[in-house]
Amino acid sequence: MMSTWRGAQTWPLVSKWRPLAVFAIFLLNIFPSAFLRFLTKLKYGSASDSFVSAAIKFLNPNFLNNVLVMAKDELETVLDLDTQAIRNMVGKLYLYHGEEDGWSPLKFRDNLLKEVPELKPNARIDSNDIPHAFVEFDGEQVGEIIGDWMKEIEKNEEKLQ
Repeated sequence: MMSTWRGAQTWPLVSKWRPLAVFAIFLLNIFPSAFLRFLTKLKYGSASDSFVSAAIKFLNPNFLNNVLVMAKDELETVLDLDTQAIRNMVGKLYLYHGEEDGWSPLKFRDNLLKEVPELKPNARIDSNDIPHAFVEFDGEQVGEIIGDWMKEIEKNEEKLQ
């Protein structure tokens, strides 16, 4: 993860700037929640209400600190592809990669499919320009894609019986 452009972009926040970010969120908590909702809607205007509510929860300094510590740990820990763990999930694992994904570039997908070619039937590339953080604006669309995928799987299972 650290080798991606999003990993490199995130590293300073989770390592060097975390205390400042947590303090800034602490200061934001002086304002009433209605104002915080207003600010969040300014940034994420077309996002769903459930996303805005979840985003506001990040405005808790303890929560944000925990998220940033966890993100730092992930960036330090997730260094290589664990092909054995993935092989154990073949048949249960479905992949959906974005063409332009700052966290998981297509070369990661290509390397994974080279190492575990059995995943190819269950690996798709997004053609809808849905960002990695799809819950911001595209949660419903991703839900529909996964729902259609599950229906397809169910039909294939019925054919096998």
